Parts: sequence; structure tokens; C-alpha cells
Amino acid sequence: MTQETRVIAECNADTLFLTLLLKESVVHAANNAQVGSQMINRPSSGLVIGVIDDDKRKPKYFDDFKQINKNDTLRFKIFKHKKREHFIVTIHRAHEDFVIQNAKDAKINKKQYSKYFDLNYLKSITKSIQVSSNSEYKNFLNAIIQKNPTDIRELKKFFKKKLWN
Repeated sequence: MTQETRVIAECNADTLFLTLLLKESVVHAANNAQVGSQMINRPSSGLVIGVIDDDKRKPKYFDDFKQINKNDTLRFKIFKHKKREHFIVTIHRAHEDFVIQNAKDAKINKKQYSKYFDLNYLKSITKSIQVSSNSEYKNFLNAIIQKNPTDIRELKKFFKKKLWN
């Protein structure tokens, strides 16, 4: 990635996930309003991709985006700004749901990672600002990424096309 920020994630858990997925640094924002603010403050000619959960109200800036992927089987949607090279990826419904469903799709070993299949436990881990230092959770995410289920494969394709072409 260049010195210019190109990927901004809404929460600590999404920041960790994207850092592992992309093997690049990702800027953290506390909420989707901050993602929008950071995107607005980028040069209009520069590429920026914001990643947010699809479980909250969206900032007004996001009204200027139009969905560009129409695959209803994916657990994320991609939106492009009407004028700028800005994109929003919304993770359906929230990070935890996305991770659990992709772990199931990837047939991740439930015995090894049983607690991460429990939505309430997973939320307690991912809401912590310490999530990025949780090596067991990192291993769980890496196991999902390595198995490359459809959502992960399609996200990688999108980021590869936008960031490295």
C-alpha cells in the first residue's frame, strides 16, 4: 500500500480481520461516522475503501454511493461513490455474524475453536480494544482466511483489483 491511506475499517475487529486478509496496514475508525469523515477528507482523486458493518445507520456521506455488486449470496455489499474513487464495503450484518458464517462455510474445526462459534462470546472478544493482541482469535481468523470460503475469496478479489492493479 502506498503512504496514502486506502483502507479504513469501522472497528478493531474489522481492522484486525482486514490486516490479516490484506497483509497490509489498515486504518482504524471507531465507528462508521468516522469512516465517512476520514473518507470525505481524502483527496477526491484518491482511492479509499471504507469497511463497515451493515448493522447501523449510515452517515449522510454514504447517500452518494451506489451498490455495484449484485450477488445476493455474498455476506457483503460493495458501494461506489457517484463521483470519487471511494468505495464502501458493508459486512452483513456485523463482523461477528460474518466470521461465524464464514467459519462454518470453511468447515473450521469446531472442537479447536468452539468458543468462537458462540455469538455472545465472540462479541465479548471483538468489542475489546485488545482484540488485535488476542493470538487465538488471530489464529481463528487466519484459519478462515486460509480455507478461502466464497466471501473471503470474493473480498480478496475486490481488494486485489482495487489496491494492486
